[in-house]
Amino acid sequence: CSSNSDNKILVSIGTYNQKMIYEKIDNKIIGYEQEVIGPYSEMKNSYSRTLPSINICDRFNIIIHMIKLEYEYLSGYNINRFKIYSILYLYIQWNKWFKNNKYKAVLQFNDHNSTHRVIYFAAKRNNIPVIFVPHASAGSKYPPLQYDLSLLEGEESYKKYKEIGNMKGKVVLVGNPKYD
Repeated sequence: CSSNSDNKILVSIGTYNQKMIYEKIDNKIIGYEQEVIGPYSEMKNSYSRTLPSINICDRFNIIIHMIKLEYEYLSGYNINRFKIYSILYLYIQWNKWFKNNKYKAVLQFNDHNSTHRVIYFAAKRNNIPVIFVPHASAGSKYPPLQYDLSLLEGEESYKKYKEIGNMKGKVVLVGNPKYD
């Protein structure tokens, strides 16, 4: 599915709204090959089809991590353990994917969905810059804005993320990509 091009950007799209924003800016991403992934039905590759199957050693490591997670962090909590294990499984797969495939950057339109967060953390672990273009207005419960480059709609969006706190990376106010 992917080649080892150093001039490739991974574009992670999860919803129709995110796809609409990408369609408005994809012709502005000049000089880079774009590999588009996401669960939206019109996308070339779903998240799960993009990732390689996991070998027996990785499966063993996942089981060890799950036991450690269960013992150290989850005992006594009434939470969805399957969701946590699924996220851990995805993180290990994405980390492996980024080690084997070279990207110039990752472009994301969502900063709070668990799949997008997993891709973000795996990319950062592999020293791949992550660019964020919001698909909607920020909410007070969103994670801190910590992308290498964040292209926000305007002052109001910037203020919301500043209120959340712990901002890192470069922020550029670009207007609404769907309309500007």
